[in-house]
Amino acid sequence: MRSRALAFVLLTVVAASALLCAAPAGADQYRVVFRGERRGDQVDAIEVGGVTYLRLEDLARAFGASRHWNPRTQKAALAIDSRRIVMTDGSAFVSLGGSTVNVTRPVLVRGGEVWVPRLFLTRALGPGTNSDVELDAERGLISVSRLGARITTVAVEQRVGGTAVVFGLSDAAAFTAENERRGSIDLVFDGAVLSDTLVVPEGLGHVSGVSVREVEGGVEATVSVSDAVRVYSAVYRRGPSRIEVEAEAAGGSGISSPPLLEPRSLLPDSDEMFGGTGGGIQTVMLDPGGGGHEAGSVGRAGLTSKEVNLALAREIGEYLQDQGYYVFMTRHGDTHLTLKRRAEIANLAGANVFVSVQCGAHMSGAVGGFRVLYYEPRPDVVRGRRGAERGGLVRRHRGREPSPADALLWESVQSEYVQESRGLARAVHRRLDAAIDRPDRGVRRANLLVLGGCAMPAVQIEAGFITNGTDESLLSDRDYLRAVARSIALGIMDFTRGND
Repeated sequence: MRSRALAFVLLTVVAASALLCAAPAGADQYRVVFRGERRGDQVDAIEVGGVTYLRLEDLARAFGASRHWNPRTQKAALAIDSRRIVMTDGSAFVSLGGSTVNVTRPVLVRGGEVWVPRLFLTRALGPGTNSDVELDAERGLISVSRLGARITTVAVEQRVGGTAVVFGLSDAAAFTAENERRGSIDLVFDGAVLSDTLVVPEGLGHVSGVSVREVEGGVEATVSVSDAVRVYSAVYRRGPSRIEVEAEAAGGSGISSPPLLEPRSLLPDSDEMFGGTGGGIQTVMLDPGGGGHEAGSVGRAGLTSKEVNLALAREIGEYLQDQGYYVFMTRHGDTHLTLKRRAEIANLAGANVFVSVQCGAHMSGAVGGFRVLYYEPRPDVVRGRRGAERGGLVRRHRGREPSPADALLWESVQSEYVQESRGLARAVHRRLDAAIDRPDRGVRRANLLVLGGCAMPAVQIEAGFITNGTDESLLSDRDYLRAVARSIALGIMDFTRGND
């Protein structure tokens, strides 16, 4: 019996050694195609012992994952959102979310590169990215279809000031939250499905019950609340992916309207702004996004959104100053400002235009390019106001909107400038389109709080996606940043001179 076991072990070692030492029979490439997305990431492939192996680094790039390698433990990992796929050199067993998956052939490390067998796609990478993945050897394609998020858990939690219902998700999910009558909050999760093992808990605190059901196109949920509830919030959070619906009784404090007449001493110090060069000159407020503890998204090479935003805003400001404009900036160092405070500073400065400078981010690393956003009221806020007028609940966004009157007062400021903001967005976009050889994601409407409180034409510019490798590399190049800044400045000048 011992001799048989020893023979089996020796046979396994010899087979693994043969795989490790075998020269690749041929090298090739596969193209990754995501359904509904224009992508074409290339993945190198080799053949070892008659089995197709794919380079892990290429797969990580294509699927927007980060790759890690520990030479001491000989383990590699892919980090995708809050999930990790862990594998060991020479082992066919892969760890996925606490469970072990057999990909039938061992993971190989050659020359510092990690290679995985083809079954890794369907047995590990597909479930790990909530996707249906297929490899077509004849056509050289890896076809990926994103699956809808799965609602895995529902929990009711008592919190300070209210009661929360937390919907645990297998992946990010689009959702809407509406309320037309007091006593319930209705949610729709687009394209989602329910886990077979989902258990819905009983009510607690202000929540008397939760019901969920699959419908065509997604999942509907109803959170029943007590009559004392007047305010609710519904937000998506990451790490892990979840949607939190919190119900609160009356008594919360609202946000104030923009203090348009506050003393000018609340502006940044005079040595933290650009000076103009003449009378009657247009005044521009530049707002570098992020700052302080709010680093924003981080690229694979370690570049942070907040540092790109600040560098780009400085370049824009210097160019505009040379053209005779007064230029203010909401921040000149690594300091944190709330979105509301940024709008207040612009209003206090009496700026003619407000330009927020940001980096785009996407869960897929293949998404890149530029776009320009201008303000439009949120449809759900409008519905929330109407619902509140009919006796429903008030939608509070990220803890900042407990009163429909407060929300209306804040957002009505920018509502008067929507047409002009659209004109500013188009003027800047036209210049960017002529200067940047990157995917054009157009001019979009967005319900951004920082724009909603601005008492002047206001836009947000995303000159590149920090999560895209090409964009990150370009944004770290000073010459490229200057070219982008010049095109944005020229777009602002076009608008202020009536050339939009």
